[in-house]
Amino acid sequence: MYAFENLLGFIGSIFMALILICAGLPLLNGLIKKNPFYGYYLSKDGLNHDTVWYPVNRKGGLHLVVIGSFLALNALVALYFFRNLEAQLMIIRINLYLVGIGLIYSVIRTASYSQKLSLMTHKTKKRQT
Repeated sequence: MYAFENLLGFIGSIFMALILICAGLPLLNGLIKKNPFYGYYLSKDGLNHDTVWYPVNRKGGLHLVVIGSFLALNALVALYFFRNLEAQLMIIRINLYLVGIGLIYSVIRTASYSQKLSLMTHKTKKRQT
């Protein structure tokens, strides 16, 4: 067995964790300006109003960081099962489930939040006119 196979779950967990955390931190800190390519663009108003874009992306960024943190914890579990290929593969499967369920949850929650903020933005505009 190769050394890579001994650490397959660990390497996979760390890799996925880094991707999600690195993608989530700029969103969480409000560093990403409105654009159609990177961020949680879940309603028409997302790109039209700062009052929708930044809060929604902060929430989505937090979700990505939390998911990435769980994957990083799974990497520690993978180290415990060093030299157990079956366990390493199981950890990768668990990670894929965590990412899938986490992203689905994140999109549903942030879409709901985006709609709520959009409605509040439109109500505020109507009151001002």
